[in-house]
Amino acid sequence: MAGTRRRTPHFGKLDAKWKFERDKNGFQASVSGTSFAAVDTFMQQAFGKPKVSIDMNLNGQPQRVWAALDVGVAIHLIGRPDGADIICIRGMRDMGEMFDEMDKPWWKKIRIW
Repeated sequence: MAGTRRRTPHFGKLDAKWKFERDKNGFQASVSGTSFAAVDTFMQQAFGKPKVSIDMNLNGQPQRVWAALDVGVAIHLIGRPDGADIICIRGMRDMGEMFDEMDKPWWKKIRIW
């Protein structure tokens, strides 16, 4: 089943360097010192098959997406030559809640790595 969290108590070890930034709606993580494939394998062990799987986006990066409806949070995994970036956003009831959570003007909050 796509995107279902696994109930297995043991996952493999992922040796990497992690850098986090978080706010009340989720977090962004930059993973380095490992390959995208290793991070992808680890994530699929934890959450199952992603809802969306792209081997190469317009920037030449692999991407995976797990949906909030399936795993409780929206997870976007983006490959880099030296690791991966992970964006995790908590599930919200609807678009109205999402806009209520954003400070106005919302476009000033957008961050690109």
